[in-house]
Parts: sequence; structure tokens; C-alpha cells
Amino acid sequence: MLTRIKLHNFQRHENLEVALREGLTAIRAANEAGKSTLLRAICYALFGTKGVSETLDNLVTWGKPVNSLKVELDFTVDGVSYSMVRGKSGAELNYDGGTVTGQVETTRFICEVLSVDAGTAPKLILANQGEIRGALTGGAKATTELIEKMAELGHLDELIELLQARLVTGSTVAAEQAIASAQEALDSLAAGTQPDFTDLDQAVAMASAEAAQTERCLGDATEQLKAERAKLQAGHATASTRDRLLARQQERHQRVNDTLKAVMALPAEPGLPADHVALRASRVAQVSELRRTEQVYSLFQRFKGTKGPDNVYEGVPAQLDAHIKAAADGARAALDLQQQHSRDHLLAEAALHHGSCTFCGKDFSAVPEVIERNRVHAEKAANSQALASQAAARAKELQADCTLHQEHRSKSQALIQLASQLAEHAQVAVGTFTVPPTASWVGSEPTNLAADMRGLEEQITDLDGAVRAHEQWRQNLQRAEQAVLEAKAAKDSVDAEVAALPPAPAIADLQAAVTAWEAKVFEATQSHNRTRETFRNAEQERNRIKGEWQHAQRMREAAELQLQQRRAELKVLAFNNELMKRVKAARPLIADRLWALVLGAVSRYFSEMRGVPSSVTKSSDGFKVDGHVASTLSGSTLDVLGLAIRVALVRTFMPQAGLLVLDEPTAAMDDERTANLLGFLATTGFRQTIVVSHEDATESVADNLITL
Repeated sequence: MLTRIKLHNFQRHENLEVALREGLTAIRAANEAGKSTLLRAICYALFGTKGVSETLDNLVTWGKPVNSLKVELDFTVDGVSYSMVRGKSGAELNYDGGTVTGQVETTRFICEVLSVDAGTAPKLILANQGEIRGALTGGAKATTELIEKMAELGHLDELIELLQARLVTGSTVAAEQAIASAQEALDSLAAGTQPDFTDLDQAVAMASAEAAQTERCLGDATEQLKAERAKLQAGHATASTRDRLLARQQERHQRVNDTLKAVMALPAEPGLPADHVALRASRVAQVSELRRTEQVYSLFQRFKGTKGPDNVYEGVPAQLDAHIKAAADGARAALDLQQQHSRDHLLAEAALHHGSCTFCGKDFSAVPEVIERNRVHAEKAANSQALASQAAARAKELQADCTLHQEHRSKSQALIQLASQLAEHAQVAVGTFTVPPTASWVGSEPTNLAADMRGLEEQITDLDGAVRAHEQWRQNLQRAEQAVLEAKAAKDSVDAEVAALPPAPAIADLQAAVTAWEAKVFEATQSHNRTRETFRNAEQERNRIKGEWQHAQRMREAAELQLQQRRAELKVLAFNNELMKRVKAARPLIADRLWALVLGAVSRYFSEMRGVPSSVTKSSDGFKVDGHVASTLSGSTLDVLGLAIRVALVRTFMPQAGLLVLDEPTAAMDDERTANLLGFLATTGFRQTIVVSHEDATESVADNLITL
């Protein structure tokens, strides 16, 4: 049962929400007010684009984007409430127990809940205006196909086609001939008698025992040969070790002689001054002193080359800074005084009186009191102006003095900094009682500092070279003495190893023993190969005879299996023929029973709405009413017949839906037929019936009324 529908930008309705109830609901509205649109939206919400004939571009409200179209539908089935939302962007269905999303998925889920087909249900549940006749408009063939599709008779036809494609059917003559051929082949293969394999097995066992005996003899000879070869290998190793030790002994003796000769070839100890350490320290100190003198002299040269002011200020820099500050402070005080006198001048001029009285208009400039007062103020103004001029002149004078001494201080700054650095060295006499300061070199100025430093550094280099040469000689002597000691120790060690060597082994005797056992192994190998060949021949003969017997047995078994398969094929063929015969015979019986059920319901419903007992039948030419072709009926009677067929199909094949939607079903009917049809709709047993109608009679039988 539908409970609520809401439309957004769906044809004429930009925003419409309608509550739906159980029973017969009548929808009334003016022409083109969107009644049919509401019914079309129900089918779209339930079945998507399969439920409507128009595209979404034609369903969306004019001028609105197609993505804005949306329909919400709430309904209940078997006590479960469902909430459906569908639009261009997707579809979603929610219920107590889960959520289904996607256009195809939601449509499939709703069809499963209602037990309907998405392609057929909209044609039966929803009858648009002018389409009440439903399947009749497609002719008898279309109506027949629709009914048989809903009854799933097509599954029976598909079963027949599938049986014909998958099962082997037809004449049994070929299968019977194949059985006769298989029986002849089996009869041609005699059963035979199984051979006796005892003598063959004994011959194989004896050959196997001889081969095992020769294999053991070969193994013993091989092990003895390995032992003799190991002795020979050990003898070679001992002889090789002895030769290596003797060669090493000779080499160690020669090394001792060579190291003694190297000691004797060392040069005599080089000479080294006894006071070389103190002498070197003295030379290093002299070089350091010359470098400091060089740095001070370079700084002194910078002082002499730096340009300062043209005149000299008698006093220390702090006094010059105090002089500059005092001039700046005096200039600021003079400027403040100038401003004060200027304000007094302006006030005195403002106090002068001119003009006439604003009340009586009399000129009072000639009044003695006014004249006297103006004279006093004029004198004050002149005096203030003179004092302001004097203060301005004094401020200008002090500013010029401050600027002059600031420039003197700035030009002297570099010389002051250099003088402060030179004052730290005794070689320079610095005078700091003038700005800029003075500096003079104490004594004669240096001239050959670089040459003196090079001479001292060369003496230091010579002393360092003599020390390194003496140290190298001492290290060479120590290494040579150590090499002599190590060579003598290595000689003594190898002498002890040579003395402990065993006597030289007899390699020729060991080689002769190996050769003798190699001959024995060869003889044992030849004997073992002969016995193995005998064993293989006996085993092959036994296997050949057994294989021929087993092959004969397999051939007979295959012939018996072939005969069984041919007999089974004949049995299956006979069963398939009988099965196909019975299935084909059942198809018309089922169809007849189906049509009897459907046409009985159609006749009953048609009679109720027509108001006259009528019998509806079907022939190859179409539907007949009371034996007459249905196409001869009036338009309203065809509408009633179409509605009867529609209701019969929904009640028969879609009982779970419980919904019928009709658009103007009584448009072409008189009052009596309209009353019969509405009475029929009220008693059809549908849980919910929605009717769009302009007839007043519809409201009289409706359970609910919706006005748009």
C-alpha cells in the first residue's frame, strides 16, 4: 500500500507532497493540473525508467536541470515499511533491516518484494487515460503472449527446446546395430588360459642372487682400492710437506744472512747540535717578535695614510663631544625661545582694537582709552618680534657651530680608532689630547723585517731537517735489528720442524699396491656386468609373457565395456524419446487450464461492470464476447473489457501488488455503466485503488478524496 509520495521538479509539480490511504482514493483537479503526472511519478518511483514511456529530459519541470528531478515514495508490504527515493543521480530504498542503492538494484528489489515483473507490472497496475483497454490495443497475439509470459508457459517451451538441444532422440536402429557389432567383437576374443609364471620367476630370482653376489665382491674390492689410494695420497702429502719444509729452511737461512748484511750497510749516525732544542725555541721567539712588529708597523702606516680634518681641536674626544652636545642643546633652547616670543607677538597683535561697535555702529578707534591700549600692545608686539629675531639668530649660530664640530668629529673617527689600537704597543707614541690624535714611531722605523724573518725561518727549517734525519736513522737501525731477531727466530722454528719430520715414504710400493687393486676392481666389474645382463634378460622375458597375457585381458574387458556402453546408449535414447513425447503432450493441457482460469475471471468481472451476464472466450482471431468478435463492441464496452482483463491478470498473477491505478476509466461511459464500474472497483479486493476522474459519482463511492 502506498502511504506518501513527494515530487520535486517532476513535470508540472515543482514541489508536491500527497498522503495516500488504504481503500479507493479519488483524485480531482482542473484540466492540466497534473493528475496524470502524479500517477506517472508512482510508476517511475517503483520501476524507474521501465515504468514510464518518456525520458527524464521530458519528465523534468520545464527550465529545470534534469539532475534536480526527484520522487520520494513510502509504501508498506506485508507489514514492512519501505521508503524510496529516485532521481537522475541515483536511487535508494530504505527499510527496517537494510538499504538498497542503485537504479537497477532498487527496481529488482521492489519487483522481488511485490512478486512482479518490471516490464509487465506498470502496464497492468497503471492504466493511463485512453489506455484502459490495455493489452487489447496490441491485438490478440500481444494479449496471448502477455498472459502466457505471466503464467511462465515460456519456461515450458524453453524446456522443450533445451531437451531437444541437449538430449539425444530419434530412431533406435543405429543403436541396435552398434550393440550387435560390439557383441561380435567380444565373441572374437577367446578367454584363453593364464600361463604358469613359476619357472620364469625362479630364473629371475637366481639371476638376481648372482648379480647381488658379484655386486658385493665389487663393493669389497672398491673399498680396498679406496684404502690403498688413501695411503698413496698420504705418502704424496708427507713427501710434499717434507720438500716444502726443506725449501723453507733454506729460505730462512738466506733471510738471516740478508738482514745481517742490511745492518752492516747502514750509514754512520748523522751529527746533531747539542743545544738544538733551545736554539730552535730562540729562533721561533725571534720570528714571533718580528711578526708582531710587522703588524704594528702596518697599523702605524695605515694611521699615517688616513686623511683627517684640516684643523685640530685642542682637547680630548670627550670634550669635543661635550662641546657638540652643548651647542645642540643651546640651539634647541634658542628655537624654543623663538617660538615663545613669536606666540607673544601674535597675542599682542590680536589684542589691538579696530573698527566700530557692533551694537551702535560708532567708530571707537579715536577713543583715548583705545588709543592708549593699542599703543601698549603695539610696543609689546614690537618687543616680542625683536626678541624672536634675536633668538632665531642665536639658534642659527649654535646650529652652525654644532654642525662644524660634528663634521670634525666624524672625519677624526677612523684616526681615533687606529690611535686606540696603536696605544697598546710600546713601539708607537700616541698623543690623545687633540682631535684628531697624533702618533710617532719610537726610534728608527724598521726596514728589512721580511728578510730578517726569512733568515730566521731558514735556520729553523735546517734545525728541523737535522732532527728528522737523526730520528729516521735511529728508526732504520731499530727496524734492521728487529728484522735480524725475527729472521733468526723463524730459522730456529723451521729447523725444529725439519728435525721432527718422519722418514720419507716409499711412494713406489704404495703405487704398486694401488695398481694391483685397480686390476681386481676391473675384473669384479666385468663379472658384475655379466650377471646383471643375465638378470635383465630373464626379467624382460618374464615381463614380455606377462604383458601379452595382460594385454589380451584388457582387450576383452574393453570389448565387454563397449557392449555395455552401447546397451546403455540404447536405453537412454528410448528414455529420451518417451520423455520428449510426454513433455510435448503436457504443454497444451497446461495452456488450456490457464486460459480457462483467466477467461473465467474476465467473464465474471466483465459481467459485473457491463451489468449483463457475459461470456468471454478466446479464438485464434482474438477475444469473443458471447460468441461475437470483441472488435464489434462499442468503445466504452471495450474499455470495460480491457479493465476486466487487466484486473483478472493482476489478481491472478500479481496478488502481492494489491494496487490498481486508473486514469479517467469512465470518460466515455454513461451514468449506469459508470455506477457499475465504480461499484466493481469498490469490491475488487485491492487494498488500494487510486482513480483520477471528473465524475461526481466517483466521490460518492471513494474512501478518500485528494484535490490538487
